[in-house]
Amino acid sequence: MRIKHLRNKYFLFITVLTIGIIVILGAISITIFSNAMLKEVKTIADQKIQIISSDLEDELKNVFSMSERVLNNQELERRLLLEEKNYESMYEKMRAISEITRAYAYADVGINSIFFMDKAHQIYDPFYMISPYKEIIDQYEAYRDFKTSGAYSAFSLPTNFPSKFDTEPGNKSTITFFEMYLSKNDYQEMGTILTNVKIDYLFMTFRNACKTEFHSAYVVDSAGNVIYRVEDHTSKEVISINSINKLDNQSGILNVNDKDFYYIKKGLDSYSDWQIIGIMEYNHLKTGTNAILKYYYVIGLLSVIVIIIASFIFAKRITKPILSLKASMDILATGEWPQPLVPTTHDEIRSLIEGYNNMLAEQQKLIEQIYLEQEDKKKKELETVELKLDLLHSQINPHFIHNTLHTMQYLLKINKTEGLLEILTSFNRLLRFNMSIDKTFITLKEEKLCIDSYIKILEYRYNQEFCVVYELDEACHHFMIPKLILQPLVENAIYHGIIPKKSEGKVIISMRLDGSFLKIKVEDNGVGIETNRIKDILLNKEKGNSGSFNQIGIHNIDKRLRLIYGEEAGLRIMSAVGEGTVVSFNIPLDQLESEQ
Repeated sequence: MRIKHLRNKYFLFITVLTIGIIVILGAISITIFSNAMLKEVKTIADQKIQIISSDLEDELKNVFSMSERVLNNQELERRLLLEEKNYESMYEKMRAISEITRAYAYADVGINSIFFMDKAHQIYDPFYMISPYKEIIDQYEAYRDFKTSGAYSAFSLPTNFPSKFDTEPGNKSTITFFEMYLSKNDYQEMGTILTNVKIDYLFMTFRNACKTEFHSAYVVDSAGNVIYRVEDHTSKEVISINSINKLDNQSGILNVNDKDFYYIKKGLDSYSDWQIIGIMEYNHLKTGTNAILKYYYVIGLLSVIVIIIASFIFAKRITKPILSLKASMDILATGEWPQPLVPTTHDEIRSLIEGYNNMLAEQQKLIEQIYLEQEDKKKKELETVELKLDLLHSQINPHFIHNTLHTMQYLLKINKTEGLLEILTSFNRLLRFNMSIDKTFITLKEEKLCIDSYIKILEYRYNQEFCVVYELDEACHHFMIPKLILQPLVENAIYHGIIPKKSEGKVIISMRLDGSFLKIKVEDNGVGIETNRIKDILLNKEKGNSGSFNQIGIHNIDKRLRLIYGEEAGLRIMSAVGEGTVVSFNIPLDQLESEQ
């Protein structure tokens, strides 16, 4: 379906574009924020597991410290080295050793008991030599496993030792820390210290911290045995021991029964055989993100409603002046002049309407201006024709020809053939320049030859040398300028500046590039011109010299330069009486042509 009306097109475009931008930016922002928030939550979980593992390591170090104090007890070693002479001495030895170990156990509420067991698996405590404790000790598999492993120290799995058999049902209440007892004299094994620690006391801090921070947490040994666990009802039903044993990475996602859990593992530095595993529901990590997403949906829906209403009002406000402008243009297309529109806004539309009104007002002025420009163009064309006629009429001054021929006659009379040849060559060159009517532009190099020829004729005519100095940039030689521009200026400098001075004078012709202009200057150190005469000279109110070469005046040169290159290219005259005169003009480089 095609939408014809501009207002509806604009309304739909703004609405769809704005909603699209909001959806895209919102999706990107939520994704970035969710990932950042999830990463932050994971970082916090990592920090929490670090703190929990640190607390557990402190508890383990207390156990290690207690066992170490028992090992270092000198009285214990002395008693162990005593020989048993009979049963009474044997009994007394056991009793004394048990009192030492029992004193250490009583000093720490987290320890059930501490025993010394010799290499023959005989426990040194008379109380535990009676039934059923004797049978419990004899069947203690954890002790046998420790001795078989060859380790110096180790923790057992959770046990009921020494109060019950491990085969009896119920939770295990004790964990035993085994540490080999070596003689201080020869470092030979004498037995093992068994420190029986209360499990609930050892893991009390661990349990309290994990309950608040994780859904479930475990202490697992390297064989995959669970030493201690903290579970709530939900996680206990879902996560199994087999799932925990399959955790290889230090952290990641664990899927159990189509439910995702985030887990973190942290090994213990003080006891490398154990590691802590913290587990929490993955959706719990995303709780904050899900809440933000719900807010986004609500805000997004409200924003869409507001955007639809605002877009309609905005589209109507913008298109109404445009539709008015279209109606006015339809009237103009019929050939009638519409009434000026009244702008009702203060934005670009106002500028558009004001511009349209100005366009209507300027159309009549434009037509009048075209007529005026045509008349001005015809006037300039007429002036150009008149200047060309003046140039033709003043090609060669008869007085100059007569004077030159008279000079040639004199040179022939005195038999000065070299001078006669030079003046004939110079005069012939001047005639060629003036007779080439179809050639209106010449190079600066050709203009220089024309000036040199003219100066040569004057030198023979007045029987004196005229000092003409050129300051010409090499890059200027190829530029084309109107014919007979510089020669009349040099002629004027000699006739009106140097010759009246009646002493040696100098004419300097300067041609140089300066920025975007070709600057030309003719300077003499002659008698100068009064300031009040300069304006009359430019307005052609003073007659030229009757004996000049072509009678082209300053006014003609000035007018030609202005017609060809613009008003800024006109002549500039500066003079001081008794000091000399400077005539200059500037031609824009972008209007100059070069010799091909």
